[in-house]
Amino acid sequence: EDGQVSVHFAKLRLESCFSPIVSLADGEVYGHAAGLRVFGRNNHRLLAPDAIFVLAGDDAQFVYLDRLVRTLHTLNYLTYRERRTRGTLLLRVHPRHVASTPAGHGLAFEEVLRSCGLLPEQITLEIEIDDGDDAAHLLRAVDSYKLRGYAIAVRRFGRRSSDFSVLREI
Repeated sequence: EDGQVSVHFAKLRLESCFSPIVSLADGEVYGHAAGLRVFGRNNHRLLAPDAIFVLAGDDAQFVYLDRLVRTLHTLNYLTYRERRTRGTLLLRVHPRHVASTPAGHGLAFEEVLRSCGLLPEQITLEIEIDDGDDAAHLLRAVDSYKLRGYAIAVRRFGRRSSDFSVLREI
C-alpha cells in the first residue's frame, strides 16, 4: 500500500517507521532505527508497539513474530524515501527471542536479508541486557550474531543492576 509493506497478525496491522541515527561528531546520517506501529485492523486505532508480542502463544510463535517484524522493517527500509545513504539499519531483537532460540542466532534472519539483497554487515541488532537473563546464553547469542557479521547495540542498559561484566564481554 503506497509503496510500503504492512503485515497483519492477530487482527492487527503492523507498519514500519524509521528515525535517523545521526553522528554527533559530524552530523552525518549513520543509518536508521526501525520502529513498529501497530493498528487495529477494524478500528485503525494506534496501539503500543509491544502490544503485538503479548499475542504470541508459545516460544516458536514468538520467535516467528519477532523475525516477521524485522523482515517487515527490512522490506520497508529498502524503499524508504529518506534513506540517503547505505547506512546501517538498527533492528531490535526481543529478549524473549534471544532466550527462546537455543543456538544459531542470526542464521534464519541472515537468509531473509540475503533474499532482500542485504548482508548482516548492513544491520545492527539491538539487544537488551536484563538481570534475569542467562548471561552465558546471551553471550553465546551475541557471539553467533557477531560471527555472522551483525553489529551489536545494547538496549536499556543501566535500568536495572545489570552485570557490567556481561556488557564488557559483548
